[in-house]
Amino acid sequence: MTLLALPLRSARPDRLLQILSGGQRREERRLGLREDFAYRLRVEAVAEGRRDELRSGEEAVYVTGRDLEQTGIGFRHDQPLAFSRLRLVAADDGLLAMGLGDLRIEVLVRWCRFRGAAGYESGGRILRCSIDLPVDLPGTLSR
Repeated sequence: MTLLALPLRSARPDRLLQILSGGQRREERRLGLREDFAYRLRVEAVAEGRRDELRSGEEAVYVTGRDLEQTGIGFRHDQPLAFSRLRLVAADDGLLAMGLGDLRIEVLVRWCRFRGAAGYESGGRILRCSIDLPVDLPGTLSR
C-alpha cells in the first residue's frame, strides 16, 4: 500500500489563517488571534514520522475543528483520543470547496476536557501544516 505523502511545510499556518479570515481579524485576549474553524477532520496517529494504520475492524475517528491560531488548534470529539501526536486531515466539503482538500495539520495535543454529553474538547500546538496556498484564493469563508 502506497501512502500519499504531502509535504508538511511551515509550523505556522499564516496563509491558512488569512484564507479563513478573509483578511479580517478579530481581537482576542490571547496573544494569538483565533479564527473559527468549524470543519470536520479525520484523525491519523503520528508516531516517529510515520502514519499509524488503523487496525482491522477499527473505524476512522473524526473531530470537528473549533478554532485555529498561528500556533494552535482547538477541536471537539465524541470519544477519547488514543494518541497525543495527531495528523488532522481535511474531511469536509466546505474545505474542499475552498481548495483546502489536501489540508493536513500535525498537532501535539496538550489538553483535553470532558464535557459530559457534549463529548470532549481538546487542543494542541501545531507542529506542521501542509498548506502553502496563495492568499487571494477565491471563495474563502463560503462555509
